[in-house]
Amino acid sequence: MKIKLFIFLGILLTNEILLAQTDFRKGYIIKPGSDSIYGLIDYRGDQLMNKICRFRLSESDPDTNYSANDIVGYRFHDGKYFVSKKVNGENSFLEYLIEGKVSIYYCRYESKDHYYIEKAGIGFAELPYAEEIRYKDSEAYLYKSKTHIGILNVYMQDAPELQTEIANIKIPNRENLMTLVENYQNIVCKNEICLIYKKKLPLFEPIFELTAGAGFVEGTNYIQTGLLVNLWMPRTNEKLYLRTGISTIFITIDNQNMVFLRTPVQFEYIYPKGIFRPKFSVGTNVYFRTSDYFSMTRCLAAMAGMNFRLNESILIGINYDLDLYRSDMYFIPDKVFSQSFLLGLTIKLPADN
Repeated sequence: MKIKLFIFLGILLTNEILLAQTDFRKGYIIKPGSDSIYGLIDYRGDQLMNKICRFRLSESDPDTNYSANDIVGYRFHDGKYFVSKKVNGENSFLEYLIEGKVSIYYCRYESKDHYYIEKAGIGFAELPYAEEIRYKDSEAYLYKSKTHIGILNVYMQDAPELQTEIANIKIPNRENLMTLVENYQNIVCKNEICLIYKKKLPLFEPIFELTAGAGFVEGTNYIQTGLLVNLWMPRTNEKLYLRTGISTIFITIDNQNMVFLRTPVQFEYIYPKGIFRPKFSVGTNVYFRTSDYFSMTRCLAAMAGMNFRLNESILIGINYDLDLYRSDMYFIPDKVFSQSFLLGLTIKLPADN
């Protein structure tokens, strides 16, 4: 019972810390009359940035919250661009994905992605998509809407050669819509340029962390060294990583020296700015013995720590790793299996874009 309370309190504390984190980046707001004011904008999740622009002139200035009723739009330096648009009778910030003869916008609300299209002479409209269970003759089937295909055909009727490409867009997303608009632009107005409001990011970038430290498992101490790989996937989320790698555990049990290998498979959050950068991860650890296979099928894992930045490429980290037996309810921890305290050296290598 104590371990369950400990985990519950830890989740609450982690949630509060994450909500309190800010990530101000260079950018500007656009006021009515097209006046641009440069400063710093808080970079948050899409759902928050669709509602509020949190702006400050400099690091030492107070924050000002702007809604889509207050400003025309805002943009991060070489990055995302948000504009105020009326959606369902209310002004909201939509992310401007691509601007051309046909333009595409995006926003996320109610935990769902929404895409919009605009063209002079036709206007502004949503590209709706829905999946739901329907019934026919008392039999259930999965319904997938195709309304977006008809709307795209109307907006791009002056490029009939794109009908096949449009028909192949089963689920609209930013990649296939932006590619479609670029192809459309190349057909109907080759001499005009599409503006893509998106910073070019690598598909993935490995960040390596050398670790060493000590721990104990059910009352027995051990030494641990390892090489962890934090796989950054910025096109998915700029603050989330896949934490994996391999660690070697040297332990003595019943006067017998044993060696285990441990591989984490965890989702990790790392705060991206400042000298002190908190980090958290959850998932599982897979254990191997050097002589045979050993699996912890009832093991949950969590990590909490802090990175200390020496420069933009090298960081020193402190990690607290916790392994837990799970109860019969898979995601509910039952008791502690092992704990370890590690020092880490993180090296960020340049990525190929």
